[in-house]
Amino acid sequence: MLAGMADSSNGGATGSAASKVNVLLLGAHLFIVLLSAALFLSTFQFSVLFAYHPSFMALSFVLCMSEGVLVSRYIKTKERHKYLQVHLVLQALSVCFSTVGYAAIYINKNRMGKLHLTSWHSWFGGLVLLSQAGLTTVGLVMHFKRKEIIYYGGQRLYKHIAQTHGVCGSACHALACATLVLAFYSNYAAAMFSENWNSAMIVMLIVLAVLVQLLKP
Repeated sequence: MLAGMADSSNGGATGSAASKVNVLLLGAHLFIVLLSAALFLSTFQFSVLFAYHPSFMALSFVLCMSEGVLVSRYIKTKERHKYLQVHLVLQALSVCFSTVGYAAIYINKNRMGKLHLTSWHSWFGGLVLLSQAGLTTVGLVMHFKRKEIIYYGGQRLYKHIAQTHGVCGSACHALACATLVLAFYSNYAAAMFSENWNSAMIVMLIVLAVLVQLLKP
């Protein structure tokens, strides 16, 4: 009887913990959407080429990459196939948006005769784009060549690749958040926004990075 009561107590504790995680996840999803909207709406200007850089990078890093990392926690559930597809779509959108953002800043700097990679923000951003490209390539190979990887290397190799992919993905997201934080120390941010707004966005981005790291698989 005591053992049964203990099991019941443990089950209740586990259920309570899972419930708290689900609430935290729901809050994180809402926070990501609101922060993405705030960043996009405050930076996007249809007729200004440069504006496509911060606005689309926000969509890529804050919205799609954050959600892509969080969704990956469901890949090990019974609905693995569905969430894997969602993860792939989010990461593909992230790549598309970051490509637009990169093209905008590259073309804009060339038009103005400015040099590239002259700040920590640009160097961090470059590392994120390279990491993103590598992670996307590995993810696609894992998805479409899963049977071949398991056939030649076994489940152990596939599991090791998947774990490494997850760790590197989380690191890439943290680096992306750091890149966006550095953006708010730029001359553009100082000229466009108030000091209070920039400080608030920096805090929100740090909160985002911490949230994703806490809730990742």
